[in-house]
Amino acid sequence: MGKIRLKKLLCTGLLGGSMLMGGMVEAGVITDRLPLTCYADHKVITYNSPGAKSAGYISANVDLIQITQVRGDGWCYGSYPGAGGRRVSRWFKITDVCADAGYTNRSVNVRGKQTVYRTRSGGATLGSVSNNEGVIVVADNGSRAQIVYRLDNGKGYKLGWIPSSSVPPVPQDVKKGDINGDGKIDETDVNLSRKILLGDAPYNPAADFNNDGQVTAQDLSTIRGLAQKPSNLQRLINQWNNKTWRNHTYLANVKECKEFASFIFDQMYHVGYIGGGSTSSNAKNYLINLSNPSKVGLRGYRINLSAASAQDLFRSAKAGDFVQIRRRNGGPHSGIFVNRTANGIVLFEANADGKNSIRTNSYTYSALASRNYAMSLYYAK
Repeated sequence: MGKIRLKKLLCTGLLGGSMLMGGMVEAGVITDRLPLTCYADHKVITYNSPGAKSAGYISANVDLIQITQVRGDGWCYGSYPGAGGRRVSRWFKITDVCADAGYTNRSVNVRGKQTVYRTRSGGATLGSVSNNEGVIVVADNGSRAQIVYRLDNGKGYKLGWIPSSSVPPVPQDVKKGDINGDGKIDETDVNLSRKILLGDAPYNPAADFNNDGQVTAQDLSTIRGLAQKPSNLQRLINQWNNKTWRNHTYLANVKECKEFASFIFDQMYHVGYIGGGSTSSNAKNYLINLSNPSKVGLRGYRINLSAASAQDLFRSAKAGDFVQIRRRNGGPHSGIFVNRTANGIVLFEANADGKNSIRTNSYTYSALASRNYAMSLYYAK
């Protein structure tokens, strides 16, 4: 089966991560990869409606589940075998079938033909994937990787487990486009990318923008575009850096940092206000209710930050991404992602100092973890 170009899967705290763009949940919201067929590792409680009294359960490794709907709050709707062999359709949490809330999902090509197992423990099989087939890795425990792959008939997807050794390792933390590592993207990087594409130079993850393990003509075109002109973000940084934000007419009743970040995001992508904070008690201040999901998507988030999980989150970040933060003191903060450094990131933000100052501020991953409880990333589609 040919390689499929799936967009980034997420996996939220409700789930632990989401699967593809368009939800507020991270690990397992596959809103445009449905119907999704899978089995559960453990007993799954089901409900007649989200949040209602439990109405049944799905048996682990036995009941074939077909998910037909996934909501942004982590609830999904699907069918499974009931009494007498009839199919029962009920609601349950997507987190009950997606394994890892803290994993940054990624597109990879499978190494060799692989049997796909129903659960992480192996045993019963679900199907198989071909050598070099494109899949999405949504969890990896070091022994087995949980993947989403397309059915041969093209009428749905499956979620199952293959050996971790059959998927490429997580790419190293690099600045995309800066192939020679000199801190800038120019014609030297374009020429190096061309050599990699032609096979005259070894593979370099800095030239691989979608992390699929190869450098393509599309990657070369992206680097060429970055080298030819300064980014919109850099122009906005040049315009606003070291000034003071006092424009309370852009978004009424919105804190300075959120108002400024929304203004910059809109200036770059013309998507309007991306939405207020989530009203969900377990997502307050670090998730956003997406008011315009056709233009804006959730790239991923982390709760209970550690230095390692912060680094993992920003591994997938792109310049210009909107960053929503919950401070450890409970307050919210917003900023715009600029780039990664050797041991952290740079944010373009207002009021980080409590004085409405506009700055590009550098943070180590350790500093991010010590100061913030949770963070999420948003991109313009």
